[in-house]
Amino acid sequence: MRPSFMRAILGGLLATIAITFLMYFVAPLLLGEPMDIAKVLGNFLGTTRGIGMAAGGILAVLLSLVGHIVYGAILGAVTGGPESKAIEERRAA
Repeated sequence: MRPSFMRAILGGLLATIAITFLMYFVAPLLLGEPMDIAKVLGNFLGTTRGIGMAAGGILAVLLSLVGHIVYGAILGAVTGGPESKAIEERRAA
């Protein structure tokens, strides 16, 4: 399966939702209080919790895209990229 940007973006959003769920519902069972990363980001930026949540979502998508690019570069280096695939297909035909 070849990586795609839409899958990378979707993966970033789904991972953000999953981690948010864990921080607000599972972490209180372990720590006794929720891990409010949105509030921490909002305070760091000098704004509200909502802006912090938006910044967290944007960061998740951007990091997912960076991961996609790095993974694609590694995959291309390992498999030889599209040029070598085309040569292999010609040899097989």
